[in-house]
Amino acid sequence: MSSRKEILIIGASLLVNCNLYAGFDFGSGDSCEGGSGSFQQEIEYWDNDPEKAVTVGTIPKDLKDVYISLKSDEDVDIRLYDANGDKIVHWPSGIINGPNKAVIPYNGVTIEYSGYNGDGTGLGHEYIKISGVTQNDFVMKAFGYKAGYAEVYYSWVGNGDCDESTSDSSTPSASGSGDFEQAIVEDDIVTIGDIPPKVNNLYITLTSDKDVDIQLYDKDDGTAIIAWPEGILSGEGKQTTNYKGMEIEWSGYNGDGVNLGNEYIKITGETTANLTMKAYGYEAGYAKVHYEWGSDIATDSDINTTDIVDNNITTDTPSTDIGLTEASIVDRHNYYRNLDFQDSNLTWDATLAEHAQQWADYLAKNYTQADADGGASPHASQFNSSTHGLPYEGEGENIAWASGGLAYVLDEPVDITEVGAAGNINGKYGAVDMWANEKAYYDYESNSGNGNVVGHYTQVVWQKTTKVGCGQAESETDRPGSYVVCRYYIAGNMVGEKPYCTDYSVAQYYNNPSLSFSSDTIDGKTFGTTKLLEDRVNCTIEEKEGDELTFNSDGSGVFKKFDFFNNGGYVVDLEFTSVIEDGILKMSGDVGDNPAFINLKLIGEDSDYYYTEAEWSLNKDVSGYYRRSILKLAK
Repeated sequence: MSSRKEILIIGASLLVNCNLYAGFDFGSGDSCEGGSGSFQQEIEYWDNDPEKAVTVGTIPKDLKDVYISLKSDEDVDIRLYDANGDKIVHWPSGIINGPNKAVIPYNGVTIEYSGYNGDGTGLGHEYIKISGVTQNDFVMKAFGYKAGYAEVYYSWVGNGDCDESTSDSSTPSASGSGDFEQAIVEDDIVTIGDIPPKVNNLYITLTSDKDVDIQLYDKDDGTAIIAWPEGILSGEGKQTTNYKGMEIEWSGYNGDGVNLGNEYIKITGETTANLTMKAYGYEAGYAKVHYEWGSDIATDSDINTTDIVDNNITTDTPSTDIGLTEASIVDRHNYYRNLDFQDSNLTWDATLAEHAQQWADYLAKNYTQADADGGASPHASQFNSSTHGLPYEGEGENIAWASGGLAYVLDEPVDITEVGAAGNINGKYGAVDMWANEKAYYDYESNSGNGNVVGHYTQVVWQKTTKVGCGQAESETDRPGSYVVCRYYIAGNMVGEKPYCTDYSVAQYYNNPSLSFSSDTIDGKTFGTTKLLEDRVNCTIEEKEGDELTFNSDGSGVFKKFDFFNNGGYVVDLEFTSVIEDGILKMSGDVGDNPAFINLKLIGEDSDYYYTEAEWSLNKDVSGYYRRSILKLAK
């Protein structure tokens, strides 16, 4: 049996050529055959030259469905150019305002790529996916903030000129097997591969340390055979169905009973239709895919399941009604926060509440059963994000949905350390309690849920978050139920960071929230500066003295030797103009061709210093390379 046949069973990722040299090898044989490969790529330090990047390889014209991932221990940005050198994915173009993916159309294909924070598993973990047949050559490069090495993995389905109807590849081999690694995208669906007719006794497993749901569709008409809520178990045991004469068995939403990311699909007998397998990720990560066909497939096994907790929406059917006060919502958040720290209580914010209510209303009017069935994320940053235009930049978000009534909070808090299954609330919990209930799965040392959803809990207790606002709405679509949305500032769940640190406190700097900047504070004055750089991964804090911040009488000025990346990699003298809006000092200028900004908000003072919350970026329009810290201004 030729290994070239095996690729037709699941998809382009199944033929692995382990090339140990830099550069892509997309083959030159039968145009109907795809493949994959991997190699190690050296990454060069950018050395203060924003155009310095190493060439990873060329993606030629007429390739179909190309996927490339790049993994490095250092912070690396992917770049994509066309053959003329035009920048397609390149900072500041192509860098998005957060750790999520972006999608752009380009010359007949759709290009998806990871954000400036990578794929969510690490700053040096990046990917590019080109859907469709390439109409031109592309060049992929890598930009390194530090020197190092990256592992590059790539796959493709075949050549765009391939006539599948005349290829012998339409008839699969009698038996075979294979393995490959698949990147999983947070709050989104990725295609694992296609399954043609006449495949006998197919068994596919998907193993990940992240919570992943398998999905199966009819490729020809798009019918969702296995996709939430169809095919998701509501109790213990596996699920089975008969579709077009095929006996299909699959694991439930709790996986195979061992891990939420351990899933399988088994089709007994011969496939009778073109199928597509996909995976929905509640967290970004990677999955190992194993597939085999033609032999006796795995025997039945008991599958243990628990109730549903979706990383996009927490679901259940509590009986209590909306009507508790804003103070109750704040108090309940602070109750759960104070179990671990006491120096950062939340306060109610009317603007956040307005945004939360806007989004709850939007979901109530627009989020349909078809959206839920298709796995569409209800988060404001993703659901119709290009069209709704709602002002949510920099805010965090938790969403709860229930088919019946839904409360903000319970009459009393719950013991979140002893609950056996987050979301198994049986009509007893309110939204905040449901989110906090995920602590039962959270492990502080590893900063993970060990395969369980914990992102709602970590946002509730995110120590650097200071404000919350919530809203509620009843669905007006064909998906009846209630939505509760809470929005947070500062947003939590930053990749790699722990939700709270108890080894130090910054509470002493927040000693006068009523302070605000005025022209009398800054005009004609010079301040020495010190950044308080918090390492929220290792829970340490470092004071780093900077240079002078000088203001002229008209509010213009210069921030000398400002370290944009906090690592000495990009230190410039930023000449700026400034305005004061709502007490916040906003400075803006240019670094080369890139608009930059620094915003300062007063939070306290003593006899020697003003204490400010500082946020800054090298690109004001897209907030690329966004940073923030406490900045001390010497009086």
